[in-house]
Amino acid sequence: MPSIGVIIAVVIALAYVFWPLFFDTTTLASNSAASTAPPTTNMAAPVSKSVSETKILPAVTTAPTVTTAPTTTAPTTTAPNTTAPAVTTAPTTTAPTWDEYETPNTNPTKTWTEMSKICTDKGKRLCKMSDMCNNGIPNATLNTFGTNDNWFAIGDATNEWGTYGNTDSARICKTHTQVASGTPAWGLTTASAAYYKAAKCCNN
Repeated sequence: MPSIGVIIAVVIALAYVFWPLFFDTTTLASNSAASTAPPTTNMAAPVSKSVSETKILPAVTTAPTVTTAPTTTAPTTTAPNTTAPAVTTAPTTTAPTWDEYETPNTNPTKTWTEMSKICTDKGKRLCKMSDMCNNGIPNATLNTFGTNDNWFAIGDATNEWGTYGNTDSARICKTHTQVASGTPAWGLTTASAAYYKAAKCCNN
């Protein structure tokens, strides 16, 4: 049996022989593994979110474009003038249109001569029958005085009177002479009478 010293010597010798070979093989294997390994990337793995954390945004609905209707201005219509025409008022025919008038049973009354003087004092004259009536129609500007006879002094003759309003239409616009064959006696007195007496003055 070899001695311990011999064994140690043998081991050292073997190590010396096989060490270079072993070292080169290990290095080669290490380099080979390093060259075949996939390159390491620094990219972080994507973080997956759970379904509960994912928010689904509602779809945006675009409102339809509103088309503005063209402006149609209605034509201006002027309403017709419906104002009623002014009413023409007929001339008022009141007693003052006469220069003198007296009601029935006036006491005293004026005579034909006094009636004539009223006109001459105004620089006028008693109107004639032709001034008071036109073809048997009384002058529309003078009024009558009720249902009693209406007599007016006229300048056709002294104490001549004309009938202007009468209960007998056939006597309208006629002289006292025409209806009674003469001038009246009451025309020259101041006694009261049962009829109207009047006078109208005309320009000379």
